[in-house]
Amino acid sequence: MASTCSSESSKSLESVVSDNRKKGLWNSLVQNVKEFCKNTTLHGLNYLVNEDLYPLERIYFVLSFISVVVIAGIFISEVYSKWNTTPVIISINPKPTYITNEPFPALTICNMNKAYKAKIQHFQKDSVEYALIQMLCKRRVNVTVANTIDDWSSLNEFISDISQPCEKMIISCWFGGVKYDCLRIFHPIVTDEGLCCAFNLVHPKFLYAEGTQSLIKETYSNHSDMDEAISWNPESGYPKKLPKHFYPRTAAGTGESLGLTVILNAEVDQYNCSSTNSVGFKMAMHNPNERANVREVGLLLAAGYETKARVRMEKLEADQKLHSVDLKYRQCEFQDEHKLNYFATYTESNCEAECIAKTMMRHCRCLPHYMPKRYENETVCSIYDSRCVERIRLHSMINDDNDNEIECDEVCLPSCYDLKFYAEFFSTPLEHGVFVSNNPSLRDMSEEYVEKNIAILNMYYKDNSFHSNKQTEFIGMTDFMSSIGGLIGLFFGFSFISLAEIIFYTLIRPCRKVRRKKSKIISIKQARKINVSKYSPKGMKVRRNYLSPFIVNPYGRRISQNINYYPANMNADLLEINDMDIPTIYKPQYKGRRSLIY
Repeated sequence: MASTCSSESSKSLESVVSDNRKKGLWNSLVQNVKEFCKNTTLHGLNYLVNEDLYPLERIYFVLSFISVVVIAGIFISEVYSKWNTTPVIISINPKPTYITNEPFPALTICNMNKAYKAKIQHFQKDSVEYALIQMLCKRRVNVTVANTIDDWSSLNEFISDISQPCEKMIISCWFGGVKYDCLRIFHPIVTDEGLCCAFNLVHPKFLYAEGTQSLIKETYSNHSDMDEAISWNPESGYPKKLPKHFYPRTAAGTGESLGLTVILNAEVDQYNCSSTNSVGFKMAMHNPNERANVREVGLLLAAGYETKARVRMEKLEADQKLHSVDLKYRQCEFQDEHKLNYFATYTESNCEAECIAKTMMRHCRCLPHYMPKRYENETVCSIYDSRCVERIRLHSMINDDNDNEIECDEVCLPSCYDLKFYAEFFSTPLEHGVFVSNNPSLRDMSEEYVEKNIAILNMYYKDNSFHSNKQTEFIGMTDFMSSIGGLIGLFFGFSFISLAEIIFYTLIRPCRKVRRKKSKIISIKQARKINVSKYSPKGMKVRRNYLSPFIVNPYGRRISQNINYYPANMNADLLEINDMDIPTIYKPQYKGRRSLIY
């Protein structure tokens, strides 16, 4: 029974102690908040704890403070939503870009003649070759003969064999004031307009992804003893160390004399059929690591005319901080974010070409002959697949959002780094006499032949430098912090000193109070252990005085008395110490100490 009563009393004592601790912690927290409100530099908080005000007045300031907090929260949430959802902004880069640091535009030139008469005149009308020519010219094809064609994969080779070769199409060429062997700087490539000649295009190993079949006839090795192929893209640019002669080439300077000049021969008498309703050439300027879309965006070069193209360049750059902006708000892609299957470099044009190819494979189960191929199941479309191919091609340009098909413009976003070329065209008829005297290679041509067959193209820059456009965040981290700080300062008078006050009253001051309280508790516990005379160390005399603190002096010295810091309950506990418990309380670490002061 006695044990039960003692256990119940001990439990009640523990509950009382825990309640006292909780009350003490709560009172300490409330006192800390009051001191913060009284001493902080934030506006209005001192009214909340001002005891000189009436309760109604204090309630008024409480409601005012809550209203200000709500309004400030609305403004801050608005700024935060703009920071996370506002698209990027394009600004003009103040640093100029020089044309000698960027590649000259790539140029793809095609003769609109689909079949060279001298190369096809020996084909019989009932032959497979004749049926293929009729198909390329979009004429009626002998179905019986077409049914005998099992493999259409050699169509590109056939087109190359029956088309006008580049050495006959390009008579003379100059670049940067230097006359070149045209086969050295122009390379044959199969496009949607047939066999064309490309200038300043990157090498196939840098244009296509590994494993993709190249559409370029790789004659580079025969004429590249002085020109080294360089990897280039708009994002990384040229390598730091460049050889003396390389391609894609940069502009040598401004003006027609340092641009590109090409003399073309249409050989109209060799026309079998034209891809358009006229004779002459089609040309397309494009990025050096893009494939040209000559059929849809090509410009005409009329025979018997000299055409001057004054080139203008537009460069788009991006801040690297845009990597952290969500793609749907940024609306552009970096090179490392979208890897293409057929092309080595991501551009919007290359991505769209690949997207169209995948759509054709999904619906037509084949690819046109002018598209790159990489996988074994990608076969060349036959004449019977031409309607499906044309339907998909036209649909890709319409971008109809009403069907269930994923549109290529949704899949292919613009590049964050891009280089585009535009030109102003001026044409004038050729004057035969002066022209022949300045070009020895044309002296054997008659005036009538020049007017019908010869076309001249001059491409050049007008300005030596230009300003590029740079994409940056509409609201960056600095702008976001400035806006938030301005709003908080406007509503509360917040500053960095206020932040220091908050840290002091929430972290530093409570920690100091806890440490001070712990040190007092340790002192009291040690005092309890030493307040025993019977078992005091030898040579030490302890004077008991439960009403005042004490000092234990060795060798019988007088004990000084000070003000009593101990509460009554602690003195009672000290009086109840049993002598039988003293050996367990006493610790031997006090031996040998000359004085213990508490």
